[in-house]
Amino acid sequence: MYRFNNQQSLKRPSQKPGAAAFTVVELMVAVSLMTLIVFALYSMFNQTQRALRSNEAQVDSTERGRRVLELVSREIESTRVGMRADTTNLWLRTALLPIGQNDVPGATPSVVGIPLRSNRFDDVYYLTRGDRAWRGVGYVVLTPTNNATKGEALDRPLAGVGTLYRYETPLSNRDYTFPSPNLFAGWIKSLPAPNQPLPSTNGSATNFSQISQGIVHFRVLPYDTRGELMSMDTTSLDPAYQMIRTGPLGVKKYPLSNVQGAKGTTNDIGLVNVVLSQYNLADPLSTLTTFRSNAIPAYLDLELGVLEPDALRTYNQMIKDDMGTQAKAYLERRIAKVQIFRKRIPLRTVAQ
Repeated sequence: MYRFNNQQSLKRPSQKPGAAAFTVVELMVAVSLMTLIVFALYSMFNQTQRALRSNEAQVDSTERGRRVLELVSREIESTRVGMRADTTNLWLRTALLPIGQNDVPGATPSVVGIPLRSNRFDDVYYLTRGDRAWRGVGYVVLTPTNNATKGEALDRPLAGVGTLYRYETPLSNRDYTFPSPNLFAGWIKSLPAPNQPLPSTNGSATNFSQISQGIVHFRVLPYDTRGELMSMDTTSLDPAYQMIRTGPLGVKKYPLSNVQGAKGTTNDIGLVNVVLSQYNLADPLSTLTTFRSNAIPAYLDLELGVLEPDALRTYNQMIKDDMGTQAKAYLERRIAKVQIFRKRIPLRTVAQ
């Protein structure tokens, strides 16, 4: 009969020393796999964070641009006519030559054939009335600076990024039936030089309030009642706009049906309600436009370009380090970091 040996069954089989442990090669493979997994997770986490930060920057730029667009358009919509030949109802000027942007690696904006977007800075002034008082209001893109004689002053943003400022005449034309031309004169005296900041012509920061930083494009284009852009080259404008155009071919009246081919004289200036002066011969849209008497455009197209916060911080640091040329070159390559907003602004009173 078979007898079960408890002692034999409890006896464990003999093992060689170290047979149940991991080898050095196995440990190295495990650590390598763990390292790859950690790096893959870190890379995924980093990309997720970058995407989140980029999305937050775009949302911030979008919200800021929309708020500025709504504020400016709502105020410009209140433009009124002064019904005086010596009073400016609306005034537009392209103050700076365009700065091109593209996203082509290794290309410069001056290369022919490279697609560009031209950023411009326009000055806009308009006449408004409220609480029985006439006021002059203006919007302009400038950059703060220091002046030895004026202290805090404002210059033109030659490197491509500036701050949008709102100007309002310090004294209103209260209780007068018609506005005073001194309102517009105060605005002109406060502006710095159009194309270069000179110490003797820097605008004072008085009467200017900051609206938004990081502005790379501010454009205002006037259109007549027929939807025609009121530029130097437009030939089919509404004849209600009695116009003088000053360009390379001399001074001409519009409509031409009034005086065929005749050049304007000093007497013509008092009879017209719109004056167009070609400001930059290389760009027909860069004009100085003055609406007087009973004339304002039927509507304005407002374009606004806002630089995203991360790119703005890098740009500002370059400016702080006296790297203006590098900052401008940096901006020219950041077309994808600019949010563009457009809005059509109808005006309540037009040429009659």
